[in-house]
Amino acid sequence: MRMENKWWKGEKPTAHYSIYCAEQYHKEHNGKYDVVIHKSDFASRADMELYLDELRKCQKEKNSNFSIRKKEAMKKILYENNNITNNNTNTQYDLINNKIKIPQELNVDLVEYSSYPELILDKQTGNTTALLGAGKAGKSTLMMSLYKKYYSHPIIISTLFSMNPHIAIYEDNPELLICPTFNKRCENLITMMKHINQNCNNKYEFLVMFDDVLNTRQKSLIDNLILSFRNSLISTILSVQYSKMISKANRANLNNIFLGAFRTEEAIRDIVTMYLKSKLSTMGIRNIEDQMAWYKQVTKNHGFIYLNNDHMSFVKL
Repeated sequence: MRMENKWWKGEKPTAHYSIYCAEQYHKEHNGKYDVVIHKSDFASRADMELYLDELRKCQKEKNSNFSIRKKEAMKKILYENNNITNNNTNTQYDLINNKIKIPQELNVDLVEYSSYPELILDKQTGNTTALLGAGKAGKSTLMMSLYKKYYSHPIIISTLFSMNPHIAIYEDNPELLICPTFNKRCENLITMMKHINQNCNNKYEFLVMFDDVLNTRQKSLIDNLILSFRNSLISTILSVQYSKMISKANRANLNNIFLGAFRTEEAIRDIVTMYLKSKLSTMGIRNIEDQMAWYKQVTKNHGFIYLNNDHMSFVKL
């Protein structure tokens, strides 16, 4: 676009004036932006500014309407009757016609849940599994389902640490050692497991489960369990209510992650940001509020999201 500086008597053309030039000439010359603007276009600069005020109001209204249509489209992504997939699809916006193209792959109502939790295990080492969710989200039930399906074997020495060892879900597991507390002596017991296998060439296979008994004081133990103890054939299942108990470095080294329901917006935002943001973005859900809404729907009624590297599936017991 070329503009006559002499119209301004030496003043630099404003950005608003450029907007006007583009808008006017786009209408009159089939979208080609190459025009000379003369003084005769306006009676005065005040007239031009008045016109630009109207133009800005019109554009704000267009932006607002587009934002509303975008939100409605994202709601359709969550609730329309279409299957959910893990394909790399993008929500595309046709800006020229001001229309939104909605991908047809996402529908939280038709997420396929498995009744039996799966674990992708590395048979050469111990495996670390984290269950994240608020109280009453179903973590204890999920933990015992994982134990019965993958670890309730006589050759595996399994220990559960829980403040509520009396609950019915722990019953009928004769091979499981249950400890009603967790303290420094318990930490020494786990260290002893590591010492035994270091001196026996990993002869024994251990499983250690923590059902909401760990806190920030045991952060160093969590680090060791995830980063190094698995090399001594010590598998771990961690059930925690506070997502930040697992550091960023440890999250990258977890073999399996189950994400359950949380009660607060802050907790859900943290979980989505830590574990799901990139996955949901590639699925077409880019806005954090929409991602949080998707998460709430998928994890309600004791639903869990299972992650193992690029794998994602869903379980509801």
